[in-house]
Amino acid sequence: MAKLAPRSKAARAAPRLPQGLIDELERRHEGMARHMARAVVTLVRWDSSTGVPPQRDAIARACEAGLDLFLATAREARPATQEELRRVAQLGILQARSSQSVEPILAAYRMAARVAWDEILRAWRGHPDATPEAIMLVANYVFAALDQVAAEVTKTYLHAREQHLQRGTRAHARLFHALISDNFDSELELQRQALAINTPLSAAGYVAVVCKLVMGNRDGERGGQALAEVAESLEIRRGGLLLATDPSTLAVLWPSESVADVESARHFVADLQEQVAQRAGQLGARVRAGIGGYHPGLHGVARSYLEAQQAFE
Repeated sequence: MAKLAPRSKAARAAPRLPQGLIDELERRHEGMARHMARAVVTLVRWDSSTGVPPQRDAIARACEAGLDLFLATAREARPATQEELRRVAQLGILQARSSQSVEPILAAYRMAARVAWDEILRAWRGHPDATPEAIMLVANYVFAALDQVAAEVTKTYLHAREQHLQRGTRAHARLFHALISDNFDSELELQRQALAINTPLSAAGYVAVVCKLVMGNRDGERGGQALAEVAESLEIRRGGLLLATDPSTLAVLWPSESVADVESARHFVADLQEQVAQRAGQLGARVRAGIGGYHPGLHGVARSYLEAQQAFE
């Protein structure tokens, strides 16, 4: 009878850093975190795509959490926990509200990791436990931690960004419907709600426009959203509002100060028609629109919208 092969030994535990090196890094922890945060603040370029730059204390907290994560994984020879990753990724969540790109945030983390690595090498210079093998080991931990952090930051940023955009879209729709239905008490309160979602309103009033995309002799099934995408490519006055009120209809609130601005709303519709003809004229696509009159103030929007619907019909 054949003998069973002996069981393989348990997987060898991941190598640990010498305790002396861990102690030295923990002793320098506070200074390293300050140095990392200073580098991120001064060297990472926060341009228009990043929205409002993160506050210095938020950067410092993220740097401290990153050091804690690295030291814990290096000390205990284990992967980072979800809680440790969550604390490091908070900067990504904070920036998701105003940033258009995750790249500057990742650049901040890369900069912090580079500074930390330089500080680690400086701390080990001349240390009796700083063998080439130990330095290679800590390099593996540093870059493994950076990979984990980058993945977690990207994941949490995208999730938070999606939630923020969904909340903003719903708030925008509520604001739009409040205007066209005159369902609000105070213009000041409506202005406050608009500012909360970074949507300036024209206090002087609006001219309402109702549009449908016509394909041949019938309305396009998803014409409202299609027209919204085309309209967003055009030059719209500051304070202009667009909303696909149903799948086939686009409503536009054109910022206006007088009756004369009705003509500029007509020019906008003409530009919209021109763009539609260029993109899908061969399919018989055209814009059918109704334009309301000008009635001063935000409470006049509902009357203009009703007139636009009547003109459309």
